[in-house]
Amino acid sequence: MVESDLDIARLAAELEAEGDRALSLEMLTSRGTKVWPGEPVGDSVRWYTARYLAPADREPTDEDILALLGRIAEHHRWTQVERLQSFDGEDGFTKAAGQ
Repeated sequence: MVESDLDIARLAAELEAEGDRALSLEMLTSRGTKVWPGEPVGDSVRWYTARYLAPADREPTDEDILALLGRIAEHHRWTQVERLQSFDGEDGFTKAAGQ
């Protein structure tokens, strides 16, 4: 999760730029609802979940995740990190509303 007063488009652009070939920004959510990409739905607050994904053929390493977090921390205040996982090809996490 990232705390920001930036508008969603600018925040998304900045967070997208922090990604790399190991992890790229898939979407931003606010209170469980997708707000980027696409048109934001509902009211956003200043707390956003940034979901980064690795390519399907590569498991991200701890170093990949920590490097991404370090790049984000240079410009934004982060508050929480969760490692999302799949089990036997099934996502072990829920999708955001609107995803």
